[in-house]
Amino acid sequence: MALILSVISGIFLNLAFAPFNFWPAAFISLGALFLVLSNRGFWKRILIVFIFALSFFLLLLHWSGSYVGWFPWISLALLQAGIFALIGLIRFERDFLGAIGFAGWFIKSWRCIFGFIASNMDSSIVIYWIGICNTCFLS
Repeated sequence: MALILSVISGIFLNLAFAPFNFWPAAFISLGALFLVLSNRGFWKRILIVFIFALSFFLLLLHWSGSYVGWFPWISLALLQAGIFALIGLIRFERDFLGAIGFAGWFIKSWRCIFGFIASNMDSSIVIYWIGICNTCFLS
């Protein structure tokens, strides 16, 4: 049941992006992921987050398949889901502090990812990545 809910949550997260732009779907989807993920064993958490991310990235990155083919599209979705599965390394309890920790982890990590993408691509990009994002991941 947890795997089915993680697939549904991953699919629902796509509604937060174009062309739907229904931004509350992000909060609902991640809240459902927290409920499914909390109080689980280590390997179950990894699997739940991987399935969630795979269902999200397969739909989100479908456009790339029209340019480079199905193999790079599937490979990219699998690799992104593998990186996303690292969330499962952290055990979150199903209480207020666990929910705050889960939300805080997402805010910190997404700030680093989108800050890296939004920065200008010049020679200082390495300094920006090391200086800003490592403080996000270490804090």
